[in-house]
Amino acid sequence: AVSVVQDPTALHWNPAGLAGAGGAVTGEHLFLYDGARYAFIGLTVPSRLGTFGMGALQLYRGDITARAAIDDPGSKVTASQADYTAGFAKNIGDHWAAGGSFNMLSSNIAGFKDRGFGADAGARFESSSDDAWLLGRPLWSAGAVIKNLLAPRLKLDQDPEVLPRELRGGVSVAFDGFSHLSLNAGSIRKDRIMLGVGLSKVLGEAELRMGLGASYTLQDMLTLRLGLDEGFAFGVGFKTTDGRFGVDYALEDRPLAKNHRFTLTYRFMKSAPVPAAPAVEIQDEEYA
Repeated sequence: AVSVVQDPTALHWNPAGLAGAGGAVTGEHLFLYDGARYAFIGLTVPSRLGTFGMGALQLYRGDITARAAIDDPGSKVTASQADYTAGFAKNIGDHWAAGGSFNMLSSNIAGFKDRGFGADAGARFESSSDDAWLLGRPLWSAGAVIKNLLAPRLKLDQDPEVLPRELRGGVSVAFDGFSHLSLNAGSIRKDRIMLGVGLSKVLGEAELRMGLGASYTLQDMLTLRLGLDEGFAFGVGFKTTDGRFGVDYALEDRPLAKNHRFTLTYRFMKSAPVPAAPAVEIQDEEYA
């Protein structure tokens, strides 16, 4: 996601991806283990200066039984975290984009509340090239982001907590798949395949995490996705022929449960154009 995301969810994954998001609204809901939920809503608006974004996400869990002692019958409490984000990104030349986001994190665990402020920064690179090996019209993408460059600080009870910085990076390549007669243009068009790999590391920890992703887009309308990191994920997405409306679903097989993620997107303004593949000159010596 760090290298390919170009929609309002870039506020979380990589703020540099806002530069190619155009004007869009995205809503996302994720059903989590034992009644917990995750929700996101985001908006991007392009301008002459660059692309502005704003969004909010919430992680919520209710009906938690809190006990002061083993024999205490307990009382019901809730736990929630909300993150309100504003971001900006700008294209730099034909291939680069840079962006940042400012976050206000609000936490409430059983009535203990606090707010902290943080900031993320990211960059993204995208470029097409000549056909290489079996890759037709390849489009190469790379991204990097520093999460919590300005680290939020929370104090819910007695001990303060500073969220750690996290480094994320990713590279991907998209290329031509099978050829089909286009349903809406009446011409031959090729499907697109994407392969990607991502790495992440929390500063101060030895673990280096890796994720793998792949997708196949048919007729620029139907997309099948696979993902592998701490668990396995399968997804399918559909968008209208004009690219304005999109709906996505993913099933994530996590250690505790299988999570269902639903996403809706409406694009009211086209995103920045993808750099065109370099022209290829073909000469036929038998033709005068």
